[in-house]
Amino acid sequence: MWGFYMISDVGQLTDKSPFHPERSDNLTEEYDDTLLYSNQAYQYAQDVINGDIVAGKYVKIVCQNFLDDIDKVDDEDFPYFFDTELVELVQNLCKLLNMASGVESGGTVYDALGGFQWFFILSVLCWKHAENPDKRRYEQSVLLIARKSGSVLPL
Repeated sequence: MWGFYMISDVGQLTDKSPFHPERSDNLTEEYDDTLLYSNQAYQYAQDVINGDIVAGKYVKIVCQNFLDDIDKVDDEDFPYFFDTELVELVQNLCKLLNMASGVESGGTVYDALGGFQWFFILSVLCWKHAENPDKRRYEQSVLLIARKSGSVLPL
């Protein structure tokens, strides 16, 4: 059994686009959504909401909020964006790291992470403020996992 909570600031930001206009890496006009809908966190949230993965009430609420926010990312008034470049960076880094011990020893961390672990990591790291891309949406997060359930790997 596991659960987590993400604590966001409650201030309302106003921005006209998902990207900050002065952001140095904003070289394209269109938002690249290939990693937005194909990452492991999105797939996990979809599976929880569709009932393919059994989850508690609060996990379902967090997954539904995640999917709703993904749908709002193209809205001009939405104060956050999902940093797909950071998703790619995290995925590539996890492909370089090997599991030292356990059932998955010798394999990559990318292959060993479970859906809930990807969901937690990408949700916490990749949601950012549109007006200030250096500031993450969730400044604090709590992950509650019973022992022997993959609790060390996301840290």
